[in-house]
Amino acid sequence: MKNTGVIHVFPLGMDERTIALLNTAFQMHYEEHYALVDNQASADLAIIDIDCPKGLIIMDRFLQANPQLRYLVISSREFDSDCFFLPKPIRVETLFPMLAQVRANPPQQKNGQINTVSSQIAQSDPNKNNAPVKLVLNLSQVEFFDASKGLLGCIKKAQTGNDNVVILFEKQPVLAVLPKEKIALLSCHLGTLQRLCQLAADNQFEIRPIPNNSPLPASPSFPLFNLLWQLAIWSANGRLEQSIKPDSPLIIKAWPNFTRVAPIPNAMRMTAFLVRMPVNMVLLHKLLNIPPSVIFNYLAAMQAVDYLVTLKQYVSVSNQVDIDLHKENLILITNTLTTETLEEKQAEIKNEIPSGKLMQKLLKKLSKV
Repeated sequence: MKNTGVIHVFPLGMDERTIALLNTAFQMHYEEHYALVDNQASADLAIIDIDCPKGLIIMDRFLQANPQLRYLVISSREFDSDCFFLPKPIRVETLFPMLAQVRANPPQQKNGQINTVSSQIAQSDPNKNNAPVKLVLNLSQVEFFDASKGLLGCIKKAQTGNDNVVILFEKQPVLAVLPKEKIALLSCHLGTLQRLCQLAADNQFEIRPIPNNSPLPASPSFPLFNLLWQLAIWSANGRLEQSIKPDSPLIIKAWPNFTRVAPIPNAMRMTAFLVRMPVNMVLLHKLLNIPPSVIFNYLAAMQAVDYLVTLKQYVSVSNQVDIDLHKENLILITNTLTTETLEEKQAEIKNEIPSGKLMQKLLKKLSKV
């Protein structure tokens, strides 16, 4: 099927959360256009979740009624059968390659060999076992990017104004920003936006006001929050935003709605930790054993939507266990906090932080992980 067509996917046995996750992943995937459908007769393939009650029975009846339909099975448990299988949690880096394999092969037969991402990896590297690999963060090899530059910087600047503007690249419209409505009107494909995110030169982009009497372009709309989140991931591309220092304690203001934004691996684990306690990225990496590139993309996305708070303290990484949590040493740095709300936010975060002695003990334990 060509990229311009729509690949209809029928979800079977899924709860609302899984359906929402798939919808979000499909909206962010630009190489092929996937869409969920309610009618199995119009589906090009099916994704079957067998974790629901009587999941295997439902699956068997469905396949008997639709023997020519390609399908993918998902589950949080091991599934020993002759079909394409994807383990939960669903990750975009394995979902779309597996869907491509499902589409490229004829409907599965009962006598075939199970096709899983994990089995393919094991076949390509037979010496690899299931033992967790300890990841290492080498600060000397960290690459940086500037979120105030390029397309991401233009949109962040445009959203702070009151007037509707259009952003152009080499005199061609890319998107329009409507700050009051908190939406953007896209004039190009998401794949084009991803490529433009890799350009850091401001002189290639232009922000031009839209006159009040001019009609707005009839283009697909996108919530600014979701767009900033996605563009930050593309702009970071595994790099660290240059204003975030490795030794600066970080905290998250609130939980984003992860069913509405582009997925980031382990985003919920990192948020669950950072929403309650300020920790720098070095300890976050040591504690959760998450690849640095994933952490950098996550921090860039949180910063782009203004959910990330940096506690600036004059200590080095080696002295992290000696962080002093006294109020006078904390300086909140965000893009939107005003002087009037600064003291209020300081008090709010101080109430969320454990006492100094307790925090020091905890950080000492984490530093040994």
